[in-house]
Amino acid sequence: MSGNWSTLRFAIAIGLLAAFGTSNARGQGLNLEATPFRIGETSTVTTTLGNPGWTNFLLLDFETGDTSLHGNWFGLAFSPMFAILHRAPFNGAGSTSLDLGMPNDMDLLGFVFYLQSAAVNPDGFGRETSNRVDAVIQSAASGPAVEAAIDSPPDPMTIAPYTAMFSGLDSTSSGSEIVRWEWDFGDSSSIDPKTDEGMLAAHRFDNPGNYTVRLTVVDEDGFSDTTSMNLSVQPFTGTTYYVSTSGNDSNNGLSSNTPWRTLDHAFANAEGSRNQPNRILLKRGDKWSHTSSSNLSVPAPMILDAYGSGDKPRIEFTKVDSGLNLGDSREWGYSIRVHNLHLKHTGGPRQTKDLLITKRHGNEIRGCIVENGGLYCSGHSGNVQLLVIDDTEVSHGVRMGLYAQWTDWVTIRDSYSYGAGSDKKYDHQLYYHEVKKLLIEDTKFEGSTGIHNFAAKINACSDVLFERCEAVRVRNGFSIGSNSGDRASENVVVNESVMRENGSDNQGSGIYVSKVKDLTVQNCLIYNNNRSPDWGLAGIQFTATDPGSKCRILNNTFYSNDIPDIRFTSDQDWTIEVMNNIFYRNTQNRTYEGFYKLDANQVNNLVSDYNCFFWTGKDPNDKTFSIDADEPNLSFQGWKSRGHDQNSVYGDPKFSNASQGDFRLNGGSAAVDQGLDLGQVYRDLEGTARPAGPVSDMGAYERD
Repeated sequence: MSGNWSTLRFAIAIGLLAAFGTSNARGQGLNLEATPFRIGETSTVTTTLGNPGWTNFLLLDFETGDTSLHGNWFGLAFSPMFAILHRAPFNGAGSTSLDLGMPNDMDLLGFVFYLQSAAVNPDGFGRETSNRVDAVIQSAASGPAVEAAIDSPPDPMTIAPYTAMFSGLDSTSSGSEIVRWEWDFGDSSSIDPKTDEGMLAAHRFDNPGNYTVRLTVVDEDGFSDTTSMNLSVQPFTGTTYYVSTSGNDSNNGLSSNTPWRTLDHAFANAEGSRNQPNRILLKRGDKWSHTSSSNLSVPAPMILDAYGSGDKPRIEFTKVDSGLNLGDSREWGYSIRVHNLHLKHTGGPRQTKDLLITKRHGNEIRGCIVENGGLYCSGHSGNVQLLVIDDTEVSHGVRMGLYAQWTDWVTIRDSYSYGAGSDKKYDHQLYYHEVKKLLIEDTKFEGSTGIHNFAAKINACSDVLFERCEAVRVRNGFSIGSNSGDRASENVVVNESVMRENGSDNQGSGIYVSKVKDLTVQNCLIYNNNRSPDWGLAGIQFTATDPGSKCRILNNTFYSNDIPDIRFTSDQDWTIEVMNNIFYRNTQNRTYEGFYKLDANQVNNLVSDYNCFFWTGKDPNDKTFSIDADEPNLSFQGWKSRGHDQNSVYGDPKFSNASQGDFRLNGGSAAVDQGLDLGQVYRDLEGTARPAGPVSDMGAYERD
């Protein structure tokens, strides 16, 4: 409450005494709970302590400097800052209802009201009490204040096993921001039962059937709503053909005993119809060689998979820039799935670009190995929709590992991209350009000696979720933003991910932000990132953001980075919140530039609080502690004296085994029960619910 609260309480008392008389009698206050308040609806108010024999009143009031809101609703304005909107009498403990009856055209959504209690004894003497419930007004005139919405694009091939992607981004809340998405896919028979609680989600339905997908969203104030959609997954009813190097193209190909021999013959004779794809199965342990400089094209629609036991069937390509082509984007309805194959360029690492090329709606790559080449998807003049890359390993392409542009609704999960790019070229393990709705989960990006690229570069993309990903031993980890002249990336979340041991060729960042509008980094580990030899980047480097952008750095653990943990080189009009993080320095490594590196203008854009700082061997007054703001070598206490990090602490977080990458908190940690409860960070890196104690812990782990 504001500083006027004591005056207002006095005003209430004066008003009550004027109405009911005076006495030394005192009644007991009420402990109150209330359902959400909505315009034009009733809200049930439950009391756990009453005054038997007294008349108990509930007073709905608010504080505002706008006197035009006073005078017309039910009651008296005791001061220019205060109004009683409603009085509801009841007797004893129990519950009652408040019918707000407010005009629907009043602009009150999100307004914070206070529910007070008062009591009058049988003799007519009153007592004002100070118990209260905060209530955020929601809209009833236009439907629920929180409204869940599921979006999932039409898919030309919903044959089991089928991976579907869902978005909850169209969900809304008139009161505050949506911070939680809980998915139930209605599928108890999946062998891949992974579920997520993010704005984007994907699920594999292994069996045909009708499923009900449910989404519950929760906003920052705890209000929620649930919706559902029906999904029908179809059985395969087409024709299955078999191919083996021991077969014969004169066979009918209809069984493993009468297989065809060559891929060219199979692809020329097994094409299905738009609504009825066929299936080609290649024998495990067999190998085919494609010696033409042109691509090997798969007919659509088609399912390409393996049969038998042993190693994945291998298709080898001998010519540079020749690969397996999955068609173009000229027509909707002709999807191709490639499962459980091994594609390899025989020329060795980083000699060819793309071994798997997809330009078609609804393609899926699952359980594959793409060796010495990349995986490429492009929509050309029109967007391609629905690309799934699942359980796939891509390595040693001369350019990108995973590359896509003008593609919407992309899922990458349980995959690995390694060693792509040529020496000191700006090629990357993943590069996605103008992609909308991109979900990357449980995927690792790793560089190799002499390769100086990024783990994952997101350029001009929107609605991107990194979930449980890892960027290791590359020049920069995740690069988020845009190239010069391109629009900013928008609405990017990096959650429960790891950025470690990155830095080479004069660069080194865990996350490099070039231009972005709205970025959240939470529950991440950012450690042992080092620039070489001496060009300053950071654990998280901000070079530019879109005007009005809001960036949140929440509940992360920064450890032993040989660069500033957070660095700002942009003074545009944006806000960055740094809350509930752990920043740890180890003097065994070489000299650091500081936890933060920013100038005086950039300090105005920073909201930093409830963080834990620690530098071994240094106390909080040591000026070499170094938060480098408008002067070098600023101590922790000096930083706080300027009004920053007022609720932050200086102390050892006591990691379990930091040298082995275990940053869970031991007993006596300075970070335990010192954080701020944040609605959007409701679990930790391991899935433990926050808070486990009285309040949330700092850093990526919650000590239970």
